[in-house]
Amino acid sequence: MTAPVAPADLKQARIFMWIQVVLSSIGPLLLAGAAGVSLAEVISLAQLYIVITYATAIALAVCAVVLPKRQQWAYVTAAVIEGLLALNSLITLLSKGLPGILPLIFAGLALRTLLTRDVRTWFFPPQPSVS
Repeated sequence: MTAPVAPADLKQARIFMWIQVVLSSIGPLLLAGAAGVSLAEVISLAQLYIVITYATAIALAVCAVVLPKRQQWAYVTAAVIEGLLALNSLITLLSKGLPGILPLIFAGLALRTLLTRDVRTWFFPPQPSVS
């Protein structure tokens, strides 16, 4: 018996997640370059930010790899992370302006595609009713 094919929306969500992984991975390096300091100095200034950024990137990468295997934990984890990223980006957008717009766009797009009916049904198929 062959496994059902993943919905197209799931493939789009994975693309948005990989974009976020790349941006999150190079973010601290770009921050160091923009500040004109070495990465070691940036790490000493913002260790918590860097740890959270890389932890989020790693978690999204793991979810993006595992999602096509129809693992429900990966779906729930990805949806929660994307929701938190969208909320954080919205707060950043409201408090600091434009720096929050790009993360908000990608988190929103990934979350929207993860929460479509086709994707939800693929991960959580309806149970047959017992009569």
